[in-house]
Amino acid sequence: MAESLQQEDFDTALLRKLSDLASELTGIRFIVVFPHDGGWQQVAPGGVTDMPHFCRLVQSTEEGRRQCRMCHVLMTVAACSGGATERRCHSGVSVLVNPIAESEDGALAVLSTCTFTSPDDRLRWKETKARMQKLGIEPEPLVKAYDRLPQLNPRKIKITRAIMAAAGDAVQDIRRRIALEEELAALRNSLRSRPKTREVVERELRVAARDRSPRTSRAHGVPEPRENPPLLIEVVAKLATEKPGMPFSVEEIAAAARITPNHFSTTFHQYMGQCFTEFLSERRIALAKELLQDLTLNIGEVALRSGFDDPGYFARRFRQKTGMSPRQWREKLAIT
Repeated sequence: MAESLQQEDFDTALLRKLSDLASELTGIRFIVVFPHDGGWQQVAPGGVTDMPHFCRLVQSTEEGRRQCRMCHVLMTVAACSGGATERRCHSGVSVLVNPIAESEDGALAVLSTCTFTSPDDRLRWKETKARMQKLGIEPEPLVKAYDRLPQLNPRKIKITRAIMAAAGDAVQDIRRRIALEEELAALRNSLRSRPKTREVVERELRVAARDRSPRTSRAHGVPEPRENPPLLIEVVAKLATEKPGMPFSVEEIAAAARITPNHFSTTFHQYMGQCFTEFLSERRIALAKELLQDLTLNIGEVALRSGFDDPGYFARRFRQKTGMSPRQWREKLAIT
């Protein structure tokens, strides 16, 4: 899933609010670093306009920007491999790293975008100055920017870690949502690639007409019609019972039999005692009840496999038929 993650996926209202909260309470913000297409991407929720002048100064040169990005990646990988979560960046000042648990696609972490200092860091100014001079940054503006960096005491570091942990949970939720959307999209594509209703009905009609005995092979669960129905009604009722998840269309069924949709609907109701859509819905709900027993399927997947393109509509129809939601039905099964 790493390749599917995009910068805009992490620029959410929740992450922006958490970054604003960190800035308000401690003076630093965070970014998200994640693998993408064999490389790395990073995003600052809400933008980088509030980045400290020190960081903007360091990144004012091409080499400085390259070193910052590489530094973030190296710290991310190290933290996700069990390394220290409070580190010094390439400029010599402090950065917090929050590794995200259960990262299946490689290292992924939330970092503070802006550096900070502690009382001990003031002794490292010479080291920072020497590193930045190699990037061509003048010492006078650098020392002023260094002195304006936020200074975090242990209490503020604890607050920052708590906010970053919350941001990490939010990132995990984003990843799960994206994974679910991808699974549903793949399932929808597989459903769309199935044979069209017209093609299936035409094929079944040819087979039934050739065998001349469609009534001897009525599918289990197909109710007895009021009287001997036309071949089309027998075939469609059998199909809807055996394969309710198919994308049935009254228009395509009628086209397969070279009749009008209204004529098919009237004839189906005449012989089966209910309209086709209600007949089909009952079979789909029955299939959904079976699929809900498979706990590896989420509710959206159950809806699609049962023939409902819209999970919300599926939930409403399921409640109409059973008196409870699909989730409540599943919970009831788990108890009994």
